[in-house]
Amino acid sequence: MNYLINNRRNEEQLRKFVSHMKQNQPSPGDLPSIANFDIYGGIMPLSGSVGGDHITFVDFSKRFDLDERIARAEKELAESEGGWKDVIGEKLRNLHLNRHRGGILILDVKGHDEADASIGSMVHQTFLSMAEYELDIHGQITAGLIDRMNNRFYNSSRIDTYATMLYIELSDDGRARYVNGGHLPPAIWSRRSGRLQRLPDELLHGQLPLGYRPVGTHIDVSRTDARREDYIEPYRVSELRILGKGDIMLLYTDGMTELADGRKDFVKSGLERFFKDHQDMDAKETYFHIKHELSHMKPTDDISYVVVKRTG
Repeated sequence: MNYLINNRRNEEQLRKFVSHMKQNQPSPGDLPSIANFDIYGGIMPLSGSVGGDHITFVDFSKRFDLDERIARAEKELAESEGGWKDVIGEKLRNLHLNRHRGGILILDVKGHDEADASIGSMVHQTFLSMAEYELDIHGQITAGLIDRMNNRFYNSSRIDTYATMLYIELSDDGRARYVNGGHLPPAIWSRRSGRLQRLPDELLHGQLPLGYRPVGTHIDVSRTDARREDYIEPYRVSELRILGKGDIMLLYTDGMTELADGRKDFVKSGLERFFKDHQDMDAKETYFHIKHELSHMKPTDDISYVVVKRTG
């Protein structure tokens, strides 16, 4: 009898946990408003409710008070002397640049159940909290944020858990800053050639996923249980110009490449033709047309993707 009572209690606790996760999944946030870009994205959890994928949109002007930060930086600059003037001046320039760019974080936690969804939520909140600090210190998001987030994830997650991530910032002139932590590279379709573009090797291969091994240069790395030979190099921010007018970029998780309809990989088997046939649609229309295509392909994992179209 006690076994049955405890079993019912455990089942009730599990139901409450699942209900809590469904109701408290963090919102990706407002779509970034960047001149010359049209953006739309979303998540298709395998379970239909929650999963291990997550997207965070960063519209710097909406998420953060850039005006106040700029005003404070200008005051700091006026009061600073010597080498500090260069440091504060660089921060001020970066803060102004944030008016012309927006960020997208796409994350894929190993697994697709409620526990994995909770990890995605943790990374989301950690990322945004650290982003505030980055803006206050540097005026922009740096690779140091990813280093700290990686080591925090390594210290707090179970041993077999990790997450791939791609963070990319787009500027209104078509340039991109990005950090790739073991994630699939974006697919970029060129309107001029009608083909998917070959990407730089650094973007293709990236670095290790979050939580896999600690970054060796982090000040608290000695407090982890990792051996020195397991330390990894710091994450890198790379830059490139990737989009011309009419080009389309797709950020996606590996669920889009693990389909059970016989084709298995929608990106390799159908994306180039899809973009060519639907090149005049806006980002939202493109997103839902892809969703319709995927609905017939028997997903075996969570699927998340963001459509980015260069309009000017």
